[in-house]
Formats: sequence, C-alpha cells, structure tokens
Amino acid sequence: KAKIPADLSIYTDTSVKALNDAVAAVVEGLPASRQSEVDKMAAAIEAAIKGLTEKDADYSAVDAAKAKIPAD
Repeated sequence: KAKIPADLSIYTDTSVKALNDAVAAVVEGLPASRQSEVDKMAAAIEAAIKGLTEKDADYSAVDAAKAKIPAD
C-alpha cells in the first residue's frame, strides 16, 4: 500500500476504481503454497498503480478571466 499515491483525487474515477478493485480483491493470510495467487494480486495492484490516469486540467477560471478582457 505504500506505493499507492496518497491523493487519488487528481486521477480519473475509472483508473481509481481499477486500483480500488485490485486492492479489494486481496485475500490475506493465504499459505505459502498459494504464493502464485499472492503474486498475481500484487501484480494487479502494481498494474493499476501504473494505470492511474491524471484528470485533465480545469481551465474554467482561465476562461472566465479571458472573457473579462475587453475586445479591441
């Protein structure tokens, strides 16, 4: 969990959901004989972290400021 960014609000809802789903799928306390399953769970989380997509910037304040500039 240390590699998961603290602030997920800057990422798209879809990519955050994929990460949350991967984390929720973790089954703890499995025996060593099921290590391959644990490895797959870890890989799914790593892939979801790499797949986090930043949201587009919000330019509404810039657009509003530009709209106040008088036309010449």
